[in-house]
Amino acid sequence: TSTGYVSSDFDEWSRLAVGVLVLLMVVGGCSGSTVGGLKVSRIIMWVRFLKSGLHRTFRPKMVEPIKVNGRKVQDGAFEQLFLVISMFGFFAIMGTFVLQLLEPAQSLKGSLSAVISCLGNMGPALADMGGAEGFAQAGATTKVFFAILMILGRLEYVAFVVLFSRQLWKRY
Repeated sequence: TSTGYVSSDFDEWSRLAVGVLVLLMVVGGCSGSTVGGLKVSRIIMWVRFLKSGLHRTFRPKMVEPIKVNGRKVQDGAFEQLFLVISMFGFFAIMGTFVLQLLEPAQSLKGSLSAVISCLGNMGPALADMGGAEGFAQAGATTKVFFAILMILGRLEYVAFVVLFSRQLWKRY
């Protein structure tokens, strides 16, 4: 489950099942929930944007508004969407890099899944950080790093970066 309780070792699962699990960890939950990840509503908007882009490739003069729940999506929403998706990817890659520096004995698969698990607040990871082994084997510095990633995933990436913005603190 996403709470971290494990009923079996993920290393015994097929690659397809593990791939689906990681995909669900990236997607996260529904909008408005406290789960991390990209959120289902953003994935839906992203898929509709890609579909519209493909249509415009074959019919460049076609005007097709992108709608979600029957409402036209504002143009600025796509910039925000790609910002969040890009920041998730950036923090996942950089987090994996930092985790490899902190725990060099960990596999790349274990490190990447641990970072995605922390960013998505999704419970156990895979491989060396998986259900059978868990995060208990990680060092103290690594656990602090995991806590920072969990806060980052819970607060949303843009809000977290804004906290370190000089413009925000100049006004106060």
